[in-house]
Amino acid sequence: MKGTKGSVERKEMVTVSRTAPVSVLSELMEEEEVRTVVVTDESGDSPVGIVTDHDLKNCVYEPAPSRKTVGEIVSKRVVV
Repeated sequence: MKGTKGSVERKEMVTVSRTAPVSVLSELMEEEEVRTVVVTDESGDSPVGIVTDHDLKNCVYEPAPSRKTVGEIVSKRVVV
């Protein structure tokens, strides 16, 4: 069930590896209907950053966005 605007729903955390292509991130965000994804190390065990839809949009304006990995656009300051 989808919530209405302004409602709060609990979802499981959506994660992606920093080595994943940005295209995979884009598809994941669309499928999961999220605007923020936690980026993990290659093992998937430790968070290394966060990516938002804003980061993804900014990536489009950089050279060769289709060749970028999530690790290249991640916001790295994470407080755990």
